Amino acid sequence: SEAYSPKFNAGKLKCPVLFIYGEDDRLIPENDRNELFQICSSEKKDLFLINGAPHTKCAEIGGVMYREKISVFFKEIFPKSDIKDIPSENDLDIQKTKKKNKKRKR
Repeated sequence: SEAYSPKFNAGKLKCPVLFIYGEDDRLIPENDRNELFQICSSEKKDLFLINGAPHTKCAEIGGVMYREKISVFFKEIFPKSDIKDIPSENDLDIQKTKKKNKKRKR
């Protein structure tokens, strides 16, 4: 339905928007991506392209760069908040290892 289409709603957005797209996205054509960005009415908007990423793999392929971009975007929007830095790859690996060790002890 058109009521749920991003093209129908992007022009209504007033809040900050970070568009994240994989450059190898076969679901959303490049022209549609660019059109959505252009019609978005938010005063604070940014387009972040992730090289080599298909539609659903931006976080995995973007890795640290992906997390840092999101962190910086939110820090710009909420500069006086208590937003913590996004964990590094090493921090995430340590958390996964701790969870695995807890499961083994049970």
